[in-house]
Amino acid sequence: MESAAIPQEKTERKKRILVADDDPRVVELLQITLTSSGYEVLCAADGAEALELATKQKPDLVILDVKMPKSDGFEVCESLKKGEDKPCPPVILISGQADASSRLQGLLRGADDFLIKPFSPRELLAKIERILKGFEESRGFSAASVKLEEQIKRSELELERVNSELKRLLYSKDTLISLSQQLNSSLRLETLLDTFLLTVVGQLRVESACFLLAEDWDSRVLVPYVSKGVKRELVEKLHIPFDSAFGSTLASHERPLDIDELESYPEVEKHVRAVAAAGFILCHSIHVKGRFIGVLLLGERVHGNGFTPLDMEMLTSLSSSAGIAIENARLYNELQETYLATIKAFVNTIEAKDPYTRGHTERVAEYATAIGEGMGLPPEEVETIRFGATLHDIGKLGVYEQILWKPTALDEEEWRIVKSHPETGASILCGIKFLEKAIDVVRHHHERLDGRGYPDALNGDELSLNARIVCVADSFDAMTSDRPYRDALPVREAIAQMEQKSGTQFDPKVTETFARLIRHGNIKIG
Repeated sequence: MESAAIPQEKTERKKRILVADDDPRVVELLQITLTSSGYEVLCAADGAEALELATKQKPDLVILDVKMPKSDGFEVCESLKKGEDKPCPPVILISGQADASSRLQGLLRGADDFLIKPFSPRELLAKIERILKGFEESRGFSAASVKLEEQIKRSELELERVNSELKRLLYSKDTLISLSQQLNSSLRLETLLDTFLLTVVGQLRVESACFLLAEDWDSRVLVPYVSKGVKRELVEKLHIPFDSAFGSTLASHERPLDIDELESYPEVEKHVRAVAAAGFILCHSIHVKGRFIGVLLLGERVHGNGFTPLDMEMLTSLSSSAGIAIENARLYNELQETYLATIKAFVNTIEAKDPYTRGHTERVAEYATAIGEGMGLPPEEVETIRFGATLHDIGKLGVYEQILWKPTALDEEEWRIVKSHPETGASILCGIKFLEKAIDVVRHHHERLDGRGYPDALNGDELSLNARIVCVADSFDAMTSDRPYRDALPVREAIAQMEQKSGTQFDPKVTETFARLIRHGNIKIG
């Protein structure tokens, strides 16, 4: 008997169906029909009881009459279907009304099917069988989906592991050369060296690094330029004269030198001790076209292992690329100085033409630069703003002196000539490549947000942020400067007037930034 009972326990349980109807005859009919078809039947006489039984007994399917006391079938169905975190059985609604609105409302509340009274038991059983089969398949799909998601997660973890291993294996000369070539896209020396050092620390996995560089081409001393992972007071003492024994030793080698090897060279003890005291164990000189210009100092490896021959080869390749990048950055800086000299020549020409502009262009450039920095713009964009602000009135070279110096109000023709100076200025700068980005500011610094400016009557987003910034800076300086026909306004009154015109003449964000900088004392007026 015991052996016969074991298979009985393992047999599949009957599907459990909850029937809820306030008509006992309907409940009895459904109970007989379903029980004879092999289903376990739970019965409820109202909506509240149906909800309680569904919560406790967890039926496989629920049949609800639409009209029931306490809670109707629509409400019970909606309550059962709420919440994606708990399993919900399929629901069949039954109703004595055959109108489309009841059927639609039932489906909207989440019902899986709808039956109209009277219905045949065969029709009901067919619907139940179809719904339960679909529900089982759906649960099977869900289980398969869960397994698939788990498998995907395991695969992702494995992929991460393999990818990490692959990155370690790709730690090669070509990888580092590629990274060093990216450094050459930067033309700002500080940015370049900082990025270079971060690359070295990350790729070679060292605890610290420092870059010593001659401050300029004429300097004969290497000084700390940028460092990572080491206290500043330790590297500040690392000054290496070119003509010292240590400098000469570094200059004569274009390969990595470790501290132990350096100690074997005569008369280098003093500098080597300072380097070792700062925690560095490896030096690599930087050369540009055969000229010694700097040295890279590296600390211990993070994992404690020593540098491999491949590490040394990689370091040499990267150091070579760094030297080229440094030369490019210095050439760029020299070119920038030439640009600035050209701009100063333009400014001197403007000031010679119009005494009013003497100091005006410098102040507008300072105000505009401060606004750009205050708004968090990139350094390159701030530089463009500074160039444009410095040259914004260059078009006045085409305006007669008698008009510029006129002590009274201008007539219509004179005013037309003065208003032409933005276009004239843009024409003057056209073709000067390094000033191309500033042309927009020169042409549009008298435009307004509401489109009532000149020369192009731009409005809204048509007006660039750079032009909006210089417009605010130029207008403020004009308002706070003495003119032949009026006295300067006090700073507070000028700011108040600009805030009143914010959104029409002036950009609100630019105006707010400028006012804040002035009130906090971040801009020197005058």
